Amino acid sequence: MAITFIAASSANADRVTEVVVPKPTGTQEGDIIVFLAACSRSTFTYPAGFIERESIKLADQTDSLGYKIATASEPASYTFSAAPQDIRSIVLLATYRGQDASTPIDSSNIVKGGADLTAIMNDTTPNQADSLVFVGVGTERGNNGDPIIGSTTTGLNEVLDNVNGPSGNSNNVSSGAILDQIQVGAPTTVSGNFSLTMNSGATAWSTSALVVKPGAAVGDFEATAQGTSDAQATIGLIGSTEGTSDALGIMGVEGTAQGTSEALGEMEAVTFFEGTAEGNSQALGEIGIAGNAVGTSEALGVMLAIGFFQGTAAGTSEALAISGLIGIAQGTSEASGDMLVIDVSARNKSKRGVFASAKISKVSASG
Repeated sequence: MAITFIAASSANADRVTEVVVPKPTGTQEGDIIVFLAACSRSTFTYPAGFIERESIKLADQTDSLGYKIATASEPASYTFSAAPQDIRSIVLLATYRGQDASTPIDSSNIVKGGADLTAIMNDTTPNQADSLVFVGVGTERGNNGDPIIGSTTTGLNEVLDNVNGPSGNSNNVSSGAILDQIQVGAPTTVSGNFSLTMNSGATAWSTSALVVKPGAAVGDFEATAQGTSDAQATIGLIGSTEGTSDALGIMGVEGTAQGTSEALGEMEAVTFFEGTAEGNSQALGEIGIAGNAVGTSEALGVMLAIGFFQGTAAGTSEALAISGLIGIAQGTSEASGDMLVIDVSARNKSKRGVFASAKISKVSASG
């Protein structure tokens, strides 16, 4: 399953004790929320469910990278607290979907550098195809809320660059940016540097990376069709078909067919259609039925049944070929071929070509 970007959000603390950052729009249960937190003069206490993967301390700032898996009851915002310390800091969040549900994290790393205008990231290589590489860049010097990255050689896509960063350009004012790369196909190494554009010169910095594994691909599935089932090849059903089942090839059914079953080829059933057909059963090929036919049974080919139609035909039984019956025909029995009856009472009309019997007793034609 491919990983997809959903949304991102950010917020700052400007001489207060906490950062309250909105949940990224569209976040759903099961999504992964990745964060970069740059905290001046202190460290953060994370909201419930957030897991820190990497953390590094600069001269007077702590930068952290981590994630959480969204639940069905996510709040509208998250509070990152540095109480009781007043801070001038930033937290950035990004939500993604389609990651591995059980073990989403492949790897992570973090590195820092001294006063400079070039931040370098560690080489980062996923261990499997179609992974997400999420990267954070933090600076110890503020940039008055302006972007901090002028250019990059990493091939990463910018997600948020110091959006909602705190005001001020001095030390003890944190800035941050997040970038990503959703890879397609074989894993490739992400590496390179970031040219920083700081309003007041060189700054200490950190870069961190989190590799997120994709979820498993969607494979085969099983389902129940309670409506209409159309097939132009071969379809085999075990269970109940409660709607209409049409097949242009061969259809095998075991269970109960409560609707209409029509086949343009051959209709075959396990042990010759075990169950009850309460609707109409029509076939242009061959049909074999064991059980009770409560409705109408018509066949233009040969109609066969276990024990030659064992059961009761309470409706009308018509055949243009040969119909062999054992049981009681309480309706009308018409045949244009030969009709062989054993221990049968025909209480209505009996139209026959040749009527033959073997050990016939008490046979009467009352119609």
